[in-house]
Amino acid sequence: MASFKGILDTIGNDAKKVLAFLGSASTQKAITVVEGAADTVVAVVNPALAAPLQAAQTLINNWMAEIFKVQALASAAGSASGSGTTQAAAVLTTIVPQVTSFLQAQGLSTANVTAEANTVNSALVTVFNTLGSAGPAPVKAA
Repeated sequence: MASFKGILDTIGNDAKKVLAFLGSASTQKAITVVEGAADTVVAVVNPALAAPLQAAQTLINNWMAEIFKVQALASAAGSASGSGTTQAAAVLTTIVPQVTSFLQAQGLSTANVTAEANTVNSALVTVFNTLGSAGPAPVKAA
């Protein structure tokens, strides 16, 4: 399982600034424009994929937000360097039911949903940590 260190520590240590950035009008507008463009292209090329694409976007957005939230809560509690397993379990408790619903809606198997969700969760954490290690210096609290 991937560690919850790196960019997630940085985000957790300065959660207010990150949440303000993610919730800012300009960031939300950019996200909406990109997602809207993708939705429009898919709806024109293959209308049957429009609803599943929207559902997948929502699931991924919820998943990323949950990872950030769990790290921010762990940092606020002073345990950001604690168990990645515990933090992953907290994320998966919220996400697995959403993944299950998504898979069922798409007519896909949910037989291994917890194991598969754990693999995806580890991959997302790895991506965030990789971005953090190659990214700018952490923002220091004022």
